[in-house]
Amino acid sequence: MRKILILGILGLSFFNSCEDDVKKPIASFTVEKTIALPGETILFYNNSQHAISYEWNFDDGTATISDENPRHSFSEVGSYTVTLKAIGEGGSNTSSTEISVEEEARIFPGSRIDQYYIGAIWSDVIDVIASDYYFDNTSTVNSGYLHTFVMESEQLAIYFDSTNPSQVQDTDPLFFVSAWGNYKGRTPTNLKIGSTLSEVYDIFGIPEIENGNGYIVYYYFNQGILFYSENDIVLEIDIFPPFNNKNENDQEYIKFIKQSITQKSR
Repeated sequence: MRKILILGILGLSFFNSCEDDVKKPIASFTVEKTIALPGETILFYNNSQHAISYEWNFDDGTATISDENPRHSFSEVGSYTVTLKAIGEGGSNTSSTEISVEEEARIFPGSRIDQYYIGAIWSDVIDVIASDYYFDNTSTVNSGYLHTFVMESEQLAIYFDSTNPSQVQDTDPLFFVSAWGNYKGRTPTNLKIGSTLSEVYDIFGIPEIENGNGYIVYYYFNQGILFYSENDIVLEIDIFPPFNNKNENDQEYIKFIKQSITQKSR
């Protein structure tokens, strides 16, 4: 009787040990972009652990899908909660994120690089910027102040237009975005660091051209974008509100942008 009892306890311990070895899945994913135009394709990157199957719900009335790294587009303007359900031997787990589909009139060519779009406010952006950002400097333009935040890991800088000289406020709008180096993001028109000038011309036409420090700057002030180029390859992309050269205030901003360009070295 004692032997049977001991064997039973050992068997139960073995069963519990096997149960402990089964790891619960952890659902996790990142998104190519969190702001998109209607019909624009978005790639979803699955980073889940201990899962053997997946269910994606895009919150737009379409059927759930089981692809590991799906592509999806939203046909209507609105906000969508995308949810990934990771399923494994240890059960299931979910993770969600918000996707905003904006009117094309708001996202004109050049007004956005990934989630950083012209007109976004500081409180919207602070949760998505890289954790290693640092405050660079404050510039004075048109009696206002531009606060610059540089993200070294992403090789991206964002500027906020403010009335406060010492710090950016929650409602201060994003005014200027600069991407360079190994930045992997894209504009709504699919331009990126490494694009060719022929791709730029196909979308924006012939620009105003001005020489920089060993490279060439291609200005499209009326479309809110400029490109640094060397050997016909884009090295940097800057976006900003479209400017009218005949408007006095706009001329001040254009002067600021040109001055900031001449101060950069490549």
